[in-house]
Amino acid sequence: MEELVYFGKFDLLIKVFYDRDVNTIRYVSHRKIAENERKFVENYLIMNYGSEVGYFEEDYGALMFVGVDANLDAQLQSFRLEHDLKKINARSYELDAKVRQLVKGSLKEFYFERIGDSLLEFREQLQKGDQEEQVALERLKYNILKLIEAYNNYSEQKVTLDTAVPSDLRVYFN
Repeated sequence: MEELVYFGKFDLLIKVFYDRDVNTIRYVSHRKIAENERKFVENYLIMNYGSEVGYFEEDYGALMFVGVDANLDAQLQSFRLEHDLKKINARSYELDAKVRQLVKGSLKEFYFERIGDSLLEFREQLQKGDQEEQVALERLKYNILKLIEAYNNYSEQKVTLDTAVPSDLRVYFN
């Protein structure tokens, strides 16, 4: 096994080798590794490669830092770019989710206000009581039902006609 691993946190590129004959995980890096980095890298290698390559199956085993390999510098730039792109994509996904949440909340409030306005207008039309207003009442009833449906599309709390319309107006919606 031979694999390249990039640690963006440390801007560190390592090449990992496993030698089954002597049960040894060896690694080289593109630069000298600080002690805190070495601890992190070695824990990562043991946790992620140990069981994969059969490191724990033998009674003996070794984990060795072999040294610096200057040839890794050539590959470092592509790993940096890939790491940066992953961070940008994650941030983009997070921003998209926040925008969707904001739009959803705004639409929920918009439809809530429109339902209230329509109910007030419905009440006013009822008080007028003439024949021409019957057409307006039917249009308002239809609009209120559609607004409740639209509100439910953007709200986690689903409302029914009984919860949205005051009890004195419900008789007109049957």
